[in-house]
Amino acid sequence: MSVCVAVAPDGVLSLDLATPFSGCSYVLISSNEYTSIAGLNDLFSQYFAFDSTMFELVFGSFMIAFVSGHVLGRVISGLRKAG
Repeated sequence: MSVCVAVAPDGVLSLDLATPFSGCSYVLISSNEYTSIAGLNDLFSQYFAFDSTMFELVFGSFMIAFVSGHVLGRVISGLRKAG
C-alpha cells in the first residue's frame, strides 16, 4: 500500500495523511508495487528501444524516395523546357 510521507527539517519521515497523493513530495510504496512498476518500465523499454537496423531501413528508403523524386522532377522539368 502506498503512503504519502513528509520529511521534517531534521530528516525524519512522518506519515502525511492530510495531503492527497497529487500533492505529495514523497511516496513510499510496497515491494510488490515496486516490482510491478519495474516490470512496466522494462516492458516500455523493450517497446520503445532504438532499433538501428530498422532505422537504417527506414532512413535508406526515405533517402532513395527523396533522391529519385528529385531526379524525376528534374527530368520532367527538362522535358517541358525542351518541348
